[in-house]
Amino acid sequence: MNNILLAFTGLGICVIIVGIAKNMVGELRPHFIAACEPDYSKFNCSDGYITFDVCKQTNKNIVNEARLSFPSGHSTCSFYTGIFIALYIEYTVVIKHINLFKVCIQLLLICFALAVSLTRIMDYYHHWSDVLAGGLLGIIVAFFTIFYILKLPSRDCQLIHQHVNKCDDEQNRDDDIIEAQRLLSDSRTD
Repeated sequence: MNNILLAFTGLGICVIIVGIAKNMVGELRPHFIAACEPDYSKFNCSDGYITFDVCKQTNKNIVNEARLSFPSGHSTCSFYTGIFIALYIEYTVVIKHINLFKVCIQLLLICFALAVSLTRIMDYYHHWSDVLAGGLLGIIVAFFTIFYILKLPSRDCQLIHQHVNKCDDEQNRDDDIIEAQRLLSDSRTD
């Protein structure tokens, strides 16, 4: 239960950083012109930057939302979730016979994060750079959460993995897992 709360702490860190960055940078979304519906008679593009509001859109929320492209919040959260769960599985789940299963699950999580991110480009809500920055931010926060907040791989996880990986004989593997769990319980009582 404690690890779940710490995982949501990492997700909260992502949301806070994305919110601050979106409001500080304020990059226009690819569909900004369609959302703004500018009155072209009010400005001349050759004069330089447009310093006043020329939007005919009366709903200011639509225009304001179209100014919050960088970084992609969906990319940040999806990559954070995918990488966090993949790393958590890597350091906490011990599978006796099928290591390929664990790798496939991890790859599926990362592909899901990538698919979510790419949909943000396809639906014209973000530029590729917004998605890239959001993905990198999510990956960095996932690594930070796993290694500095959860402190994985812990000594307990290392004991179990070392003990299970020592076993070459498939018949002795169950005995080794029981022995690793005994070592784990002994280390917790110390």
